[in-house]
Amino acid sequence: MGVAGLVAVVVGVAIGIGPVWDFDVWFQVHCGQALLAARGLPAHDLFSYTAVNRPWDSQEWLTQVLMALVHGVGGWHALTATKALLCGAIAWLMHRRAAAGRSEATGWMALALVSWALYVMRWHLVERPQVVTYLFLALELLWLEQGAPLWRLVPLSLLWANLHGGSALLGPGVLALWSAGRALEGRRRHAGWSPSVRDALLPGIAMMAAILINPAGWRLFTYPFETMADRFYMLNVREWLAPAVGEQPEFFIGMAVAGVLAAAGWRESGFPALLTGAVLAGLACSARRHIPLAGIALLTPAVRGAAVLAGPLTRAIPALATLLAAAAVALPAARGEALRLGVREEWYPAGAVAVLRDLPLRAVPARVYALHRWGGYLSFLLPDRVKVFIDGRQLVYGPDLFLSYYLMLEDRPEAPELLARWSPDAFVLDYGTHLGRRLADDPALALVHWDDTALVYVRRSAVDTRWIVAHAARAYHPERGASGSPAAVLAELDRAAREAPGAARPRTAAARYLAALGRLEEA
Repeated sequence: MGVAGLVAVVVGVAIGIGPVWDFDVWFQVHCGQALLAARGLPAHDLFSYTAVNRPWDSQEWLTQVLMALVHGVGGWHALTATKALLCGAIAWLMHRRAAAGRSEATGWMALALVSWALYVMRWHLVERPQVVTYLFLALELLWLEQGAPLWRLVPLSLLWANLHGGSALLGPGVLALWSAGRALEGRRRHAGWSPSVRDALLPGIAMMAAILINPAGWRLFTYPFETMADRFYMLNVREWLAPAVGEQPEFFIGMAVAGVLAAAGWRESGFPALLTGAVLAGLACSARRHIPLAGIALLTPAVRGAAVLAGPLTRAIPALATLLAAAAVALPAARGEALRLGVREEWYPAGAVAVLRDLPLRAVPARVYALHRWGGYLSFLLPDRVKVFIDGRQLVYGPDLFLSYYLMLEDRPEAPELLARWSPDAFVLDYGTHLGRRLADDPALALVHWDDTALVYVRRSAVDTRWIVAHAARAYHPERGASGSPAAVLAELDRAAREAPGAARPRTAAARYLAALGRLEEA
């Protein structure tokens, strides 16, 4: 492996050790638990009250089962540790492909660029099935670079399809791009069209056949197109939006540097690597979720170009690579994104969970409308009698339910009819939403909890009257301000602070209210 390769693995593992913050991980583990409990695929959705008649989403079933097993053994720490090891394996495969058979200096250059790529990819290296796709893509590209037998890709595709079905087209697509690049290379050398396309035909067909061996069958090939056809979903889910320079400058810097280096070393890299890298870079520029694909594919052409341009800097490369590797870990670690275990509770409505667990709702199942990014978290932690309106599983809900969710959230003209149709018993919302402002003025609803993250409204008719009297906010609303006597307002603010220990918003509101009353010594 060499020292540089070992350091690359350490960087990958270190960046992979980060607190759980992704919103989808909760329903992934929950799905795995449901599969283990049922010892098979449930016929219909179990977590929502809106999609009870829709088929279960089975396109990532094997990863979900493995995630549930790991979580059952060691909780979130074990899941994060497993993900970190996968990140180390991805780093090793990337480094080996770029540095294999090259000089020691090239190995250090590969370390520098692997570290940069991992830093750019860090937000996508989360506890989700996509990590398996990054691992298998790196492995496929290594095998293609080495000229390994293409039939190896058939069992890889079978496993890949059942671990992350959303990437069913990626494995065969990369093989097709690589073969086309080899054919173009043969044409450039005046050797006629390379036989590579013909050689890849049967293995490619076998890969497609292997992918069909999964619970979803042929639908695995149509799923990406179903997702992209739902334009409303694509425009309202962050990972499907194009990268923004202001939010991800490191991505654009990396793309520019990789482009320059790949152009400088194009003869060393060859058409297959350049064509594959260019196409995956185009995908990354169209949607954030594809950024790791570009990082993995472009690394080797960039390293080959760096070796061409290094010249007199060769002796300084080990020191520069070590410095960049250290920075790639230190920067996210300083922000609490790496070298830290646990769950970033501030990203989730933990206070809402505590309230909803004890809420004496009369209906079974209890219906909860929450932000779709919180749906998986709530269904994972709440009792089975509580069902959510929606979560992040677009394949389960389809375009109609996602559209209804957003029309309600944005308080569009259709919202009253949809609210009456779906009749949630409780709402979990963040601050400043259009729906939240509507609910604040609805006498049929009561605000029963608020903290730094979320507000919880319940329908008065759905809860025991005595409980509502004891918990409903009447004198102070965090979105509207005070509406009662000073004593009543301060009592409610004090209760909100006690019910949300550690939350700053109730204490800040109380201080501002006391200052407005002129009671500065108390504020």
